[in-house]
Amino acid sequence: MGDRRSQSGRKGFVAITTAVMLIGLLAFAGLAIDIGYLELTRRRAQVAADAAAMGAGLEAQRGGTEAVLEEAGRADSALNGFTHGRDSTTVTVNHPPLTGRLAGSSRAVEAVVTRSVPTFFLGVIGQNGATVRARAVGTVGAGTACIFALNKHLSGAMTISGSTVPTAYCDALVSSDSETAYNMNGGSRLDMGNHARVGTVGGWSPEHPNVWDIIDNRQVDPEHTIDRGDPLAHVVAPTPGSLPVQSGNQTGVQPNTTVALNPGVYCGGMDIKGTANLAPGVYILAGGGLTTNALAVIIGTGVTIYNTSSTGWGCPGGFRAPDEISINGGATLAISAPTDGALAGMAFFQDRTIISTETQKFNGGANMVIDGAIYFPNSPMQFTGSSSNSGYTYLVADTVEFTGNSTLRNNTSSLAQGSPLRVVATVAE
Repeated sequence: MGDRRSQSGRKGFVAITTAVMLIGLLAFAGLAIDIGYLELTRRRAQVAADAAAMGAGLEAQRGGTEAVLEEAGRADSALNGFTHGRDSTTVTVNHPPLTGRLAGSSRAVEAVVTRSVPTFFLGVIGQNGATVRARAVGTVGAGTACIFALNKHLSGAMTISGSTVPTAYCDALVSSDSETAYNMNGGSRLDMGNHARVGTVGGWSPEHPNVWDIIDNRQVDPEHTIDRGDPLAHVVAPTPGSLPVQSGNQTGVQPNTTVALNPGVYCGGMDIKGTANLAPGVYILAGGGLTTNALAVIIGTGVTIYNTSSTGWGCPGGFRAPDEISINGGATLAISAPTDGALAGMAFFQDRTIISTETQKFNGGANMVIDGAIYFPNSPMQFTGSSSNSGYTYLVADTVEFTGNSTLRNNTSSLAQGSPLRVVATVAE
């Protein structure tokens, strides 16, 4: 009889234990379901916030009012399942952002999506609901960027070599998806003002590059971003029109001489060894490129230099292939781009049909000051130079390498229509 009671007790214990375990398992299952549901909702809310920030950013780029920005942001959020005022959902659009590294920037729009969602099982412990929140910041136009390395796959699409210390008061964007898209080597350092950052589709080398936020005085790693494409793809290239073909003796400026040059087509390019004063206008390098020596001086205001081949420009003789821009250390350049018109903001512009592995060398160092875009979408570029103290320099090339100390600014207040860069509004935070 005792054995039967013992067996009955054991069976009762097993039943109770099993019931307790089942309750515990159900509780954990319920917790997992609730957490999974909240995470799914959060991800969907993030997609909605990203869409709201991009939509509002596009309207800001078009010059829309704050009410238009808010309407656009909420409409794009609604298209992604989060409608302001429904299902305990709030969509807030802030221009400029109220928080984050772009707080107060008129070039950015912040979208915040919140939703109160019920829980299925957490109510047992008194947690009947939770609030999901997602935030995104979209940049207007090209945002605060001034350096664009456009190559999609190359390692070292943007590189800082040796003991170089460039200073950029604007973001650098690298389109390459390589694991080492952004490289720093030797004793190089990149100083970033205005809380600017390096954004790259791929990765960077070393693991923690020597990039400094000089406002906060701290080291910052690059950030992952999406490919923003060519920010100058919309700019229309020069055409022959009424541009005169300049005489051959103007294509070369000899040492210890000063020559006044006028806009036009320069068949065979330019070879500057003395001083060239450029009148405002467009200068076509129709084959041959531009070369200088250490004593060269090139001065021009309201100037665009277009690098191409001789085809279609009325040049006498046979075909002349395009050649590189080669500005050697020691050469003095003081060039600013036009402030209005079709080529506003364009200082150097290479024919987009030219796909070249020849490096465009802008190595003037402290003697080279260029206000304007230096645009070589299908060629590598080396750069050592600066903007003026109140100006701007945009580097847009297949690859960008800094080979010496440089300072890049992003003040386009001199341009009648603002920055020439145009990029679809994208999520920056």
